Amino acid sequence: MTLSREVGDRYNEAEALTHLGDVHRGVGDLPAARDAYRQAVEILTDLDHPDADGVRARLSVLTG
Repeated sequence: MTLSREVGDRYNEAEALTHLGDVHRGVGDLPAARDAYRQAVEILTDLDHPDADGVRARLSVLTG
């Protein structure tokens, strides 16, 4: 994720954040999962990428 950020690869940064959110959710760290998903959604929305909808859905389950 850091490398993607350093080289300006925003899509891969968002993808890494999404996976990080999945891991946090899997171990029960819901605040960290929400934070990672929010960051991913922000990037994907800025990129107007369709993956944003899937990450929003994951976030919605946690914020419901």
